Amino acid sequence: MFGGSTDANDFIYEVKLDDGGFEAAASPIEFESLIGSHTVYVRAVDEAGNISEVATQQFAMDSTPPTIDSVTSVAATNTSPIVVNYSVSDSESGVKQVTLWAKTGIGGDWAATLETSSNANGSFDFAVSEEDEYFFAVVAEDNVGNVTDEPTGYGATSTVYDITPPTVAIGNPSVSVTDSGPVTYEITIDGADEVTLADGDVTLDKGRSADAATVAVSGEDLTSRLVTISGITGNGTLGISIAAGVAQDAAGNESIAVGPSDAFSVLNHVPSYGLSNKAAWDPIIIIAAADNVFTIWGKVTVADADSFTVDDGSGLPVKVIYSDHGFGNGDFVSATGTLDVSGPAPVLNALVTNDQLSVDAE
Repeated sequence: MFGGSTDANDFIYEVKLDDGGFEAAASPIEFESLIGSHTVYVRAVDEAGNISEVATQQFAMDSTPPTIDSVTSVAATNTSPIVVNYSVSDSESGVKQVTLWAKTGIGGDWAATLETSSNANGSFDFAVSEEDEYFFAVVAEDNVGNVTDEPTGYGATSTVYDITPPTVAIGNPSVSVTDSGPVTYEITIDGADEVTLADGDVTLDKGRSADAATVAVSGEDLTSRLVTISGITGNGTLGISIAAGVAQDAAGNESIAVGPSDAFSVLNHVPSYGLSNKAAWDPIIIIAAADNVFTIWGKVTVADADSFTVDDGSGLPVKVIYSDHGFGNGDFVSATGTLDVSGPAPVLNALVTNDQLSVDAE
């Protein structure tokens, strides 16, 4: 609309658009099919041909919604909120507001969130609490009310929220008893996108004098590894434990430490002299006790966690010191070690013990 001339004579208004010519016009005037920015010029001309000063007005014709240049987020994360970055442009009337839209899971429904911004470039923080895949898009509005389409399908980007670490499990030893090995353990891994398990991540759990020269990890896939224990010596038990962080997933979760595993027994011959219980009780044994190793056999009659007594039928039981032996009353066993006859009754400090029934069965 235009007006305002106070000339006493009759006059008309003339209007031109941009670089066009002036033409007589009445207010209001309409322009059709215009795009972009324009300038309208208005002047008054009276009967005598006098021309007023020209009034100008710039305006923009914008029927195009903003352009969504980019919407990005990380592929997977174990932290909340999820950061969604966006970039929007509008070369005509400019960006008025950007709104984050989201849906949960492939089968979820798209909905506008409460996250909005008047900035054409920026980021939104989308808080999550449940593990799932979250899909994101933005809807932008310009300063004359043009709005981009609401999202459909997979949107512009998605992020998997995952707070479950990969699992690492140690299988059973390849044998239950050995003298020198090698012995292997199968390691099963689930949910990992990267596995960094190396020799140094495996700890050898040693019982008594059992030991090993090398612990080696082999394998390259994401679901398994093989731990091989070689150069085994001594007597006792061996098992393994695995450090935390040897398997990682795309969200940044790391495996927890596992172990100790089921152990296997290490049995090696210890040179010794066979000794009856009666001989162990004989005072003359003191002559040989200090410098020799002896083996006694018999039936367990009294057992606690760290010791047991062995009766070979003579009615003269000998106490054996050996922690965590696992024997019970009535078991037939052998024990090899040094004999202590300094007290009122002989005591064998065992280096090796064996369940005779299980050894015979093998």
